[in-house]
Amino acid sequence: MADPLSVAASVAGLITIAETVIGNGYQYLKDTKGAGSQVAALISEVTNLFGVLHSLHLVACRFEGEKFDSTMQIHHIHSCYAVLEKIQARLDKSNPAKSHNPLEATKRRLHWPLSSSETKSLIADVERHKSTLSLALSADGMTALLLALARQDTVAKGVAELRSDLQKRQRQKILGFLGSADPKKNQETAIKLRQPGTGIWFTDGKEFKDWYSTKNAKLWLYGIRNAGTDGLAYFYCDYKESSTQDPINILGSLIKQFAMQSEPALESVETFYKNHNPKGKPVIPPTAAELCTLLKSITTCFENALIIVDALDECVQDRYHVVELLRSLNLSGDSNIKTLFTSRREVDIEDHLSQYEQVAIAARSGDLKLYVASEIEQRIRRKQLRLRDPKLKEHIMEQALLEAISINEGDESLDRDSITEEGEILKWCSSLVRRRSDSSGIELSHFTVKEFLL
Repeated sequence: MADPLSVAASVAGLITIAETVIGNGYQYLKDTKGAGSQVAALISEVTNLFGVLHSLHLVACRFEGEKFDSTMQIHHIHSCYAVLEKIQARLDKSNPAKSHNPLEATKRRLHWPLSSSETKSLIADVERHKSTLSLALSADGMTALLLALARQDTVAKGVAELRSDLQKRQRQKILGFLGSADPKKNQETAIKLRQPGTGIWFTDGKEFKDWYSTKNAKLWLYGIRNAGTDGLAYFYCDYKESSTQDPINILGSLIKQFAMQSEPALESVETFYKNHNPKGKPVIPPTAAELCTLLKSITTCFENALIIVDALDECVQDRYHVVELLRSLNLSGDSNIKTLFTSRREVDIEDHLSQYEQVAIAARSGDLKLYVASEIEQRIRRKQLRLRDPKLKEHIMEQALLEAISINEGDESLDRDSITEEGEILKWCSSLVRRRSDSSGIELSHFTVKEFLL
């Protein structure tokens, strides 16, 4: 059996070195004007650890008469000792009294010998030891006390997981501050609606290849009315959802996407969040101009930052402001941002994007034939279309829609008994309408359908 007093003696040794670190630390803060806040935080954490060690020493002394298994190793005490010794060594490097050279003494007084990341790491280590030793205080016997102290790896892992979970929640809160618009839903819808094989003429074309390989490139894809540009690029602005037309949400969403791809970018966003959420004060909502500046700043974390915004013409609320902000993202010739916008050829958008390389998007006969042929085959497989004569396929592909279903002029009330069933509407209106993603009803398939009907 081992001497139980050795446990209390080991803790007492930690108390002594912690006391020395605290004394030297506060002396350093007193002698050094403008000492960093991280240094003060480190000394504060050691002070908190000092209090826990005192309490733990009293518990160890209370259990000193108990027998315990000598094979248990109190690794945590030795690990804690190593951390305190490391801090003390750094404080000695900053102590002017330990240098006989006046110039060197002044230099020591002015310079903290650790980087910001190293200081943060020491603070985290002291915090971890404090947490584990605090758990040991709840022990009801010497064996339990030693078990608590021996499980350094297990406890450290648990604390790390908890810290990781808290950090994840905090980051989700920060990213949520940048707006609620989520382009994933639009992207998924566009992918489902896209006919495989269409649009290759664009991605294989010279304009796209030049845009992709050129720094600070700008490209505007515009389409004629009813041509349809969905599926060519990231679907974003939606005339049915006002949140996707708000410049705050648009810029915020772009920032979130970049922040989730780069740790330095995320750190910049965290700083931005803290500046707009001061402790004890009201939240300061970010302006579109501030978000624009932040977006340009975090894109420097990448070699190339590709920004693609689809359907600018569907921003009916504040289109001028939206287009102007997006256009300003890479006005600088040395910017690493590449922008690609799509819309119909509206005069106001064309004026804003006059300096952009332009590509006209019109319905390609090859794409249309591929889509119609695929749709016919799918309907035949689903038993929605029965053709006795194979030549009818070609006939259908060559026909155009001649009429649209409408209501009668002068109608003042809606007879709900006469409302057509959803399945019939989907059947007869075909690609003009589609079922909403949340299955709450039917919607027009595109902004241009609405304009055609109105």
